[in-house]
Amino acid sequence: MSGTSAYVRWYIGDYLRDTAHLVAHEHGAYLMMIAHAWQHDGALPLAPERIRKIARLTPEQWAESGEVLLEFWQKNGTAYRQKRLDSELADARTRYQQQVDAGKIRAAEA
Repeated sequence: MSGTSAYVRWYIGDYLRDTAHLVAHEHGAYLMMIAHAWQHDGALPLAPERIRKIARLTPEQWAESGEVLLEFWQKNGTAYRQKRLDSELADARTRYQQQVDAGKIRAAEA
């Protein structure tokens, strides 16, 4: 993940508000999906079997929970994306570039 930070800002209130209907294994699966997308320019593949594996769910769990998990994502061309994740990635890239630029200025002044 070039050009961003290794951490994700997590707004716990927003997360809990939006995911109150999930059961425990769905929370874990959703977080794995977010983590994967963060590392892959905000994108999840469209292939359900690949998403199931990314989410670390068994085929039975995916059959039960896949539909509810995909409600958090929108198809966009060749991938699933999330507006919030895209926004956070853009902010992270901006912060990263600001740090790079500041480092270059400090190095030039030294």
